[in-house]
Parts: sequence; C-alpha cells; structure tokens
Amino acid sequence: MRLLLRSAGQKNTVLCFFLGFAILFAATSSAGTYDGTYGEKYEDTYGSDLEKIFESLFVLNIETYKTKGFRLYSTPAPDFQSLKKASEKGLYKTYPEFVEHLKTTYPDFYQNSVMVVGSQSLQFSNLAHPRRIFYGGGKVLTLQTNSVEMMETSSGKNFEFNEILFSNQNGPTFHENPKACLACHGVHSRPIWEPYDFWPTALNSFSGFSSSEEETHWIQKNLASTTSEDSAMNGFTSYLYHLNLEKWAQSEMPIQLKKSGLLPFALGVLAHCDEDTFFAKNFLPPSVRSTFEADFLERKRYGNQALTSFQTLLDRTYRNVFGVSPNRRIFSEKGQRKILYYTNFGWALEQAGLQISDFILSHAGNEEIVFTPSSFGTDLIGELYLHRPHLFEGITLSKFYLSPEKKHFMIVPECSQLAKLSQESLKDFEPKDQRLNSLAQVSDRRPALSRCIKCHSLPDDLYSPDLKMAPYIPFDRPQELSFLLQSTSLGERILNRIHRRDEKQMPPKTPLTDTETDAMVELIQRLSSSH
Repeated sequence: MRLLLRSAGQKNTVLCFFLGFAILFAATSSAGTYDGTYGEKYEDTYGSDLEKIFESLFVLNIETYKTKGFRLYSTPAPDFQSLKKASEKGLYKTYPEFVEHLKTTYPDFYQNSVMVVGSQSLQFSNLAHPRRIFYGGGKVLTLQTNSVEMMETSSGKNFEFNEILFSNQNGPTFHENPKACLACHGVHSRPIWEPYDFWPTALNSFSGFSSSEEETHWIQKNLASTTSEDSAMNGFTSYLYHLNLEKWAQSEMPIQLKKSGLLPFALGVLAHCDEDTFFAKNFLPPSVRSTFEADFLERKRYGNQALTSFQTLLDRTYRNVFGVSPNRRIFSEKGQRKILYYTNFGWALEQAGLQISDFILSHAGNEEIVFTPSSFGTDLIGELYLHRPHLFEGITLSKFYLSPEKKHFMIVPECSQLAKLSQESLKDFEPKDQRLNSLAQVSDRRPALSRCIKCHSLPDDLYSPDLKMAPYIPFDRPQELSFLLQSTSLGERILNRIHRRDEKQMPPKTPLTDTETDAMVELIQRLSSSH
C-alpha cells in the first residue's frame, strides 16, 4: 500500500497507475468474492476472463482515451505479411500510396504516433525530416521517406523486425527479419526506447513538456497544435514497456528466480517492502545478509555513478539536435529513490543468474535503472500474477482500491509474510560474490551495437579510464557513422576487428557470437552504401 501512498502527492499519480494496466483488476459482479488468497476463489471469480479484464484497462493515447480505449493487442494494426499481400494486389506501389493505404485501412492505428527528430536507427531523421512512429495491436511501424520499419509481437512471443523499402519505380521490396536489426535490438530481441521522462529526440519528451525554447519553436512551427503534459508520449512508452514486461513474465526466467529461492525476496523489493529500514535483516538470514551488505554500498555508489553518466549522455544527445542543453533535468530525486530499489532487485536477479538489463529498453548508456510511466514493481507483480499464478501459492495477497467507487484495484503482497518466506527459502542459500568492478563492465546480454557504443561513443567524462582508451567512433549517430564509412576505410577496419579472435578482437574480452557478427556485418554494409 505504501507504493501508492508514497506517490500520492504527484500530479498525475492516478493517471500513471491507470496506464500501468498490469497492476489493475476490475471489480466485477461475478459470483463469489475474492479474499486476497490464491486458490479456488481466484478461478471462481475471474477464470479465463482475466486477460480480457487486463486488456480493457490499457489506454495508449491519453488524449483520446475519453472517447476510445486502445488496447495492447486488440487495435487493428498492419502486419508484415498483410502489407506484402496488399502490395501484390496492387493496392499501393509508391511510398505516398503506402502512407495513404495505412491511413485509410488502419485509421485507429494511424492516429497513435510519436514524432522523433533524431534517430539511432537506419532511418535517419533530423529537425527537417522527422521520423514518425505508429503503434498499437502488438505492432510498431516507423515511417521515413521511402522507408518503413516494423516490429511485431504477440502475447509473450519474441519481437520480429521487418522492413519495406521504396527504392525504385518497380514497387516496394520486402525484407523479412533483416540481420542488421539484431545489431541494435539484440539476439534476445527487445524494443528500444529511452526513459519516459526524457527521450531527448522525441517530441515533447519530458512527460509532454518541451525542454528548451528551441524545441518549443520547432513544435509551434511544424505542428498545428502542441501536446499537453498528458500526451501520447507516455502512452507509447507504456506500450513498449508492457510488451517487453509481458515477454519476460512468460519466459522461463521467473521459474529460474523461484528455483533459486530468491522469489520472496524479489517480490518484497517489487512490493516496496525495501522501504523498511530493516529490510535486509527481515528478509535475509545472517549467512546471506553479510554478502548482501558487503555488496550494497558498492552497488549504491555504482548506481549513482550510472545515473549521473546516463543524464550526461541524454543531455549531449539533446544538444546534438537542438544546439542547447535541456532546461529540465529529471533524474535527481526520482533517480535517487530508484537506485536503492534497483540495487536490491538487481542483486536478487544476479544471484539467480539473471540480469536487470532485460527490463531496460535504453539503446546505450543505461544498464541498471528501469524508468517507467507507472510503477515497475506493481506492474511486474501484476504480469506474474496474470501469466504465472502458481508463483503466488502460499502468498497472501490484498486488494488496494484506486478509487472510492472500487472499480479498479491493484494486488499487494503482505510484506511480513514475504519476509518469513524469504528467510525460510534462503536458509541454506550460498550467495555468490558478484560485486561489480566498475562502469567499464560491459554486459554480454546487451545488443552488439550497444556494447560498441559504450566503449567508443560515450562522452569522455562518463566512465572509467579503461573506456577512454577506445578511439571515438559514432556508433550512436548512424548518419555521421554512414558518412565516415563511405569516405574512409573505417568500415574495413571494424569488420576486421569483429572477426578476429585474438588480443585485437572487438569487443576485447568476449567476442561477438556468429549471429551478432553477421548482424554487425550487415549493419556496416547498409550504412556504407548510399542512404
């Protein structure tokens, strides 16, 4: 309960929690009453209708939610194969005809979009030529002159990436699952999007506010009307975030967390039981607590450093587009609260052989902190409760109503019971010493290009001296990288280094897998050609 009360003073608390659909359940008039415990009453009350209840609460575009509710998978949206068939039927041949087909055939999908004026994808964009991102129905479709990129998924499935190019008068060419996509999105496949507060090159990205006079002038000049702070930005962020969260909840990773004995501890963190001063003492037996506490201060210091570094990177990205620094900085108080939270949750995941980076959608520069429109903890509890209900056997759950009408509520586990379960399940647990060395540590779980960016593209003052030894290569700025690849021998040198398996290989410690190497080769080849 403290989770909601702690945020009660924030202006958009109710709206943010409403967007976090996975934590909400609808109070129904079905037979039976729900007393907060797992068992037969769970099935009697909700049964197979539970997923429909969840979907009915999700709103993508806040500006239109009063008249039309767009749900996670139910919005009619184009998929790659249907667009290919439409082309074969002659419904469109040129890029303008494609845009008109999209607009008329999928009107609900077409009205949910975000504008990006600086892209890290193969679709270059700038203030003069923004990139438009449409979303809904488990799909994301991006438009840039003569180019269409697509991402699609269904409940709990991997993300697929496809491409349509309009490069000649013979009609579009369709590329199914191009290898180059894996360089950015990773072999484990995930969306890419920065924290909801501040995606530096997305329109009105600071929760709907512009962050400089330059940005405001661009908006006024290029758009008929500006968006409010309750803009579609948070809707798109929440959309991607929940697609990824649902995928994790339906994977084998929660089972691995349970088998490790760390599930009660992790649920305690997610339920914000860690706000208790005596959290470690209550949740961990002495033999485990000593290792946890030895890591804690180091992890907290690491988290603060990571937070500062990521803010520096976002500020630089903003200056590259608008020429000035943003006048809004987001990570101070909110970020400090998150450090403690993710320090504890990250420890549990790593002890179970998992990584918190699986929840992070940032392209680069952020491997530690999950920034979300709603509450990550209650969202993940809701997703697990929906897709893995057996994980909650023996755990008492309570309802916390979000309005006096008691139409919606969130599920809250009992902290004292979780503490007892955690103590019991970890009594024979032997913790691993997994203290982080420094910010120079590069996770192999991150996509290949993200690892390249960390060593070669981040500002000089961000990380440890180890990273400053790497020569600057603008892997995070594809348009600049494309120019260098076409005008110098840089591409040949990069390809040589990623194929080597000796002291000169790139990355230096752990080589890319064959799949990652193929992805980087195709990406370099694409950027080396005329664009």
